[in-house]
Amino acid sequence: MHAIGAVHRIGGRRAAVIVPDNSPAASELILLTRSATVWTEAYKEEDDVKKRGASRPSRAVLAMTVRSATGDPASWSTTLIEDRELPACFRTEARFLALPSSDLRVFLDQDLCVERINRVSSYLWPVGRPYAPRPINIQLVLDRALTPTTDASLHLVWTSKRIFLKPLPRYLLSDTFYKLFLDLPHPHGLALGLLQSYLALVPTELDFDLARDAHLFPSGYKWEDWRALTRRVLDDYPGDSVYDHVPARYRYGELRLTRLDKIYRLRHGELLHGYSNLTGPNSYVDFFVANHVVVTAAIVYAIVVLTAMQVGLAVDGLRNADVFQRACYGFSIFAIVAPIFVMGSVVAIFVVAFFANWFRTATVHRAERRRSMKRDSVP
Repeated sequence: MHAIGAVHRIGGRRAAVIVPDNSPAASELILLTRSATVWTEAYKEEDDVKKRGASRPSRAVLAMTVRSATGDPASWSTTLIEDRELPACFRTEARFLALPSSDLRVFLDQDLCVERINRVSSYLWPVGRPYAPRPINIQLVLDRALTPTTDASLHLVWTSKRIFLKPLPRYLLSDTFYKLFLDLPHPHGLALGLLQSYLALVPTELDFDLARDAHLFPSGYKWEDWRALTRRVLDDYPGDSVYDHVPARYRYGELRLTRLDKIYRLRHGELLHGYSNLTGPNSYVDFFVANHVVVTAAIVYAIVVLTAMQVGLAVDGLRNADVFQRACYGFSIFAIVAPIFVMGSVVAIFVVAFFANWFRTATVHRAERRRSMKRDSVP
């Protein structure tokens, strides 16, 4: 017999907390959650704390029994997810730290978020091609360094000398996760898209070894395991059927960072950082240096043209040519006005970016102050 406790919401679903009558206190916890097609039963076991002389359990195991919608016990299957397969913590949208197990759905949406690319999905045609990414060995042939990043919005974004790649999380490679979040008919699109991109990045054992050396796979993960997972995904999603279940971002492969920066600056007003604050200028000095190079190159070109015009005016054939005289006059005025206009534009962009950044910082501080006041007012 089980004693049913309070009903809570876990991952947006109702869950009944059940404590077995014949178990010691705090030794076993069963969570029943219901979705549209399956029941999932989970319980958490703790190691013998007294035997280890510790005040906290050393390991937590999450066991899930997946039941069919028909209720046929013959179709039930039990799998295990160890807590170590999840990260230690994650940062929520409110920038607070939380445990992944506290709300797995929120954690997945945050850890695999590609919203910044989806926001400009209708403008991706000049940024990249709607093909699967090329294998890792080809990326190295193109002289691109493999740069691991936990930011999924930078996955497969490349510059002239490097390509950003989000390492495959350990939880994404587990059998239980596949059954709960990647099986048809309603797979988790973000997780499936990231996994599908790695099928294209790592088709051979050479690519697997290169990816493992770049820390793109969890330690201890083997080539045979990857081959088995690849066959499973391709059997479940043959041909291009996978693109019916993934977000718009994963219908494209490699994306050029410089063009993403231009789109975000022109479309969304991100003048200072562009697409990402991790890849844009880190300070206002870097911002000025990056734009000063362009201005300097334009000034040098203008000097060369003006020098050539002076030589032309010294030649009898051009000295009396009205068209050449008007061209020299017009370009001389342009050479005086253009640098002033360009430098003024750079300064104006700097001022706008400075006050926009200041406004955002002030907004965050005000929100945090209000939260602090609410916490202090609670008795």
